[in-house]
Formats: sequence, C-alpha cells, structure tokens
Amino acid sequence: MSNVWAHWLSRNGTDRFQLSRKAGWDAFINAAQLEPLQALTRARMAGLSGEELEDYTKARMVKNANLPTVRTTQLDLAYGIIEQMMASGHRDGDRLRG
Repeated sequence: MSNVWAHWLSRNGTDRFQLSRKAGWDAFINAAQLEPLQALTRARMAGLSGEELEDYTKARMVKNANLPTVRTTQLDLAYGIIEQMMASGHRDGDRLRG
C-alpha cells in the first residue's frame, strides 16, 4: 500500500510563494484549493505505520492552517462597507475629488 498522505502532501504542497514578486503573487492567487482530507478515527490512526502517521499528522496541520473563509452576515456587511469606501474613492487621475 502506498502512502496516501505523502501523495496528498505532494499534491497540496506547502511551497512558499514569493509574494514580493509578480510571478509569486500570481501563483498564490491562482493556486488551487486544497483537496478534501479524509478524517481518520483513532483506531484507524493506530493502524498506520510510523511514516504514514507522521505524514497524516502533517497533512492535518496543513489542512487546518488553511481553513476556508465562511461568508457570515457580519463578513457580508464588512464587504459592503469596503465596497462603498472603494467606490467613494474612485476618481479620474486628472480631476479633483469632490
């Protein structure tokens, strides 16, 4: 049996992005979302080999460190305020803002 967790880590790598460069920022923005990670019970975790358990633990750490944003009512209100602020600051470069 191959190490499924090592394959998950290689596909959902923990590569560092160089956000100070345009190419790094573009790679960060266009990176795919993490694949779903199968949750194991303690009994199944006890049946893993040492290397598999280590890789599974690392995969869980990667997945839990990158939780998706949950669109709540408060977040929608905050986005509305941000959109209003951005719209009110919009002007042409050759004109003064009123």
